Amino acid sequence: SRTSFEALQEDAGHRDVTFNSFYYDPSTHEVVDPTGRGLKDLEAGVIRMPHPRSAAESIADDPLRVLRCYRFAARFGFDLDEALSLEPSDKNWAKGVSPGRLLNEVKKALLLHNRPSRFLALLDGPGEVHQTLFSKAGAQTLDHWQAGVGRVNRLETIVLEGLRRGHITSRSIQWRGRPAGSSKAAFLSPDWRKKGMYENDWAELVLAALLWSCDAKALKGVGSQLELGGAMVETIGKLQEGARKKSISPQTAPPGVHLLNAAAASSESAESFWSRWPPPPPPRAPPPPPSGG
Repeated sequence: SRTSFEALQEDAGHRDVTFNSFYYDPSTHEVVDPTGRGLKDLEAGVIRMPHPRSAAESIADDPLRVLRCYRFAARFGFDLDEALSLEPSDKNWAKGVSPGRLLNEVKKALLLHNRPSRFLALLDGPGEVHQTLFSKAGAQTLDHWQAGVGRVNRLETIVLEGLRRGHITSRSIQWRGRPAGSSKAAFLSPDWRKKGMYENDWAELVLAALLWSCDAKALKGVGSQLELGGAMVETIGKLQEGARKKSISPQTAPPGVHLLNAAAASSESAESFWSRWPPPPPPRAPPPPPSGG
């Protein structure tokens, strides 16, 4: 009969990554590493699938594992091991996976704390995963995918610098849509004092940067594919429209437009951007002169 350790080894082989297959033994108060690689990979910063035969078979068992591996690599700054870097080798890797499960993984990966630029960069691998997840974006976006990734990376850098300086605040817990009739996007408000950025505000900015080359039809198509909702697609379009203008000022454009413009249409550094933003408040009117009497 199988030993308890053999049972753990079998179970661990069906986990996403080696360092996600630790077990706690309450009798000895020890952490058990059945793959023998989990702790080493965690210390070395390596994303490796623990399947006993191959990464390809692990992905065949559950195609979403590849997206989770990309998300872990992006969030923690880890590297894919050599075998995983060659996967998925089959461009039909997602066949049979429900759209809802796919979208759930993608939307989690786009949250700010998961550092989506690296996740998006990894999609452009052997399996051309981006062609599946963003197929409605059109050739201009898909054929120049890394350019979109670069814009998202610049946006991340700028936003993170703003957070570091305390000019903006952010909440990044779980994906949040923007239902029709809900409150206006925070960064479409002209008031820079409204500096709180929620998950939907960030999602609209990151997708506006990634899909910068999309026309209105393609943007609507991606919105339908990702189940974004009309209000979110409309906000993305407004951000892009404002950021593409040749001249923008605090008086004519809200902060989201300035952030997107800096990420997609400018080479200005994050430090330089925040040295002039937020703009100083207008001078207060002098008090009226005292009345005579």
